[in-house]
Amino acid sequence: MDNYGVITKSFVSNLLICPLLALEQKRGLRTESGPAGLIGSATHKWAAAVESGQITLDEFVSRADELLSDFEPAEREDITSLVRVASIGDPIPREHKNNLQVEQKFAISDKGKLVDYWDKAALWRGIKDISFVMPDGIVHTKDYKTERQPKDLAEERYSYVLSDIAGNPKATKFQFARHYLRTQQYMVWHYEVKRGKSWAITETHPDGIVTTHGPMGQNPFLFYCKGTQNNINKMEPIPIPGPHCDSWFGGPPCPLKGTTCPLAADVPAVVDAVVTDPDIETPSALLRNLADPSKEVAINASVASWAYTSCNQLEGFIKAVKKRIEGWSKEKGPNGVFDIGGMPHGWFTSTVNEVDALFALTELLRSEMPLEDVVKALSISKTSLSKISKRKHGELREMLLKMAVKEVESKPKFGALKNLSEDY
Repeated sequence: MDNYGVITKSFVSNLLICPLLALEQKRGLRTESGPAGLIGSATHKWAAAVESGQITLDEFVSRADELLSDFEPAEREDITSLVRVASIGDPIPREHKNNLQVEQKFAISDKGKLVDYWDKAALWRGIKDISFVMPDGIVHTKDYKTERQPKDLAEERYSYVLSDIAGNPKATKFQFARHYLRTQQYMVWHYEVKRGKSWAITETHPDGIVTTHGPMGQNPFLFYCKGTQNNINKMEPIPIPGPHCDSWFGGPPCPLKGTTCPLAADVPAVVDAVVTDPDIETPSALLRNLADPSKEVAINASVASWAYTSCNQLEGFIKAVKKRIEGWSKEKGPNGVFDIGGMPHGWFTSTVNEVDALFALTELLRSEMPLEDVVKALSISKTSLSKISKRKHGELREMLLKMAVKEVESKPKFGALKNLSEDY
């Protein structure tokens, strides 16, 4: 198993797009920054300079052509606009920002302590755009976002708050803000921390939803960061083709395209072969455009139906091929191992964790843990209650199914509208 060492926000973000390239980058593969990346870096630099008072907003705007001379006129205008939003759109007055720090590097150890940024024993590493302490003692960290599509990475928030907790041992209240410059949104997550033998963190999301992390014997966010690292170390470098293959973050094509990556170069042909529609001349092109948020595509009910059906057909095609290959590999045994990008693939066994449920429940009930927290540690569902023996505990089973189970409206999800009339 590879150990990918210190984890960073950009690495986790890249994993969500394509594990193959992200893991190769972790090993040392370098990719060139595209225009979007360079614009983002320049925006962060000058927004932080204005925030810290190194230069006023008016002076930056008046000197933009000079300070951004490496960029094209349209790019200079874009960066200037984003820096202006970063300054004017911040709802917190400058006089309320004590101990202001910009571009603050941090690294967290597996004990939840701050360590040197380049310490190889670090668990997580990052750079906070802006950090300060408000008059009421709340520690506030702000992260600029220049992407066109606002997104939130929970692991990043947890690692930043974790570093704030480690660096401010007496503070109990923290805030993490994302300033989405293109949509002019300033979204804040609030955290209240209870330290001690039993840690707990109450998280209030921008939409008002409250989540409680813990209680547990260590900082819950440290637990999550450790879990993220463990999951990453177990990941296989599986390629995920998409528009990023041709333009990795707005830059040049992925350096693995057509070489180490076994899929990206052939995906258009695969889509065209599987998906057929007389009114669509180039299905792969339309699917690629739909997958790229920067492309404008006229979507109507007909296009949506065709595209979604295409995805289902392609998924079915992929499952059928994978099943055939996996069956061949299993039949061949040791001779059924094959290579993908330097990683052998084949059948293997691994250890799994088994929990002694009776022992765990006994100890949980004997502990001082509140019952509502005991319930969180258990897996109780209508299905599990239905498995209670009718013969031995029939009355208890029926009572629980009647009194402990109720129908509630589910969270919105996309799928077949089974309850609508046939003539919809």
